[in-house]
Amino acid sequence: MIKIYPTTCFFFSQLFPHIFLKISPNSNPLFTDEKVITIYIFGILHGLKNVKSIFKYIKNFLFDWFPYLSSYEGFLFRLNSLNNVFSELVKFLLKNDKFKIAINSAENITLVDSLPILLTKNSRSYKYKISNDISSIGYCSSKETYYYGLNTHDEKVNSKIVSSFRQLIGILFNWLIETSGIQMASKVRSTKGLIVHVLGRFSACTFKYMFII
Repeated sequence: MIKIYPTTCFFFSQLFPHIFLKISPNSNPLFTDEKVITIYIFGILHGLKNVKSIFKYIKNFLFDWFPYLSSYEGFLFRLNSLNNVFSELVKFLLKNDKFKIAINSAENITLVDSLPILLTKNSRSYKYKISNDISSIGYCSSKETYYYGLNTHDEKVNSKIVSSFRQLIGILFNWLIETSGIQMASKVRSTKGLIVHVLGRFSACTFKYMFII
């Protein structure tokens, strides 16, 4: 947490005003948005599965560090309200030297593949409606199951670009899943929550690679 918090604070200091708008009407809230994100990232890396378990852990064991921690409902609202900030956080973290490509090339190289995020699966897939603006029914061949959730690629592009890299990308996906539990989003109840789940957990994996591995 000691490494996560100052990095998060520096990230917030770099945000442009049109990208980020503070949720609190108070310009200097005692429980800041930087602390909200720090707690969420820390909880994921600590192996906690969902927002409620993260909140309970902080309240029970680290409340002295966060004496102005709000109620669970307040914390969840603040976290989900920061959903658009996580995409900027990912961009910020990926600028770290650890993610620079170690080859002599003037062009960026991007590999794209599919990592389905499961809100529910099997028979419930056809009845689930949460986050239907960004989610749909799909089929996960590795698990041999239909699911309702978020798919993260353009399938036609995917099939042409990454076929020869599938094993390496599969290893990366397994690491993301084991590190953060990114694939299972059954506790999510809104589009904002789904965005926080995906980008927040990817951010947590990025923090781990930067500071731990």
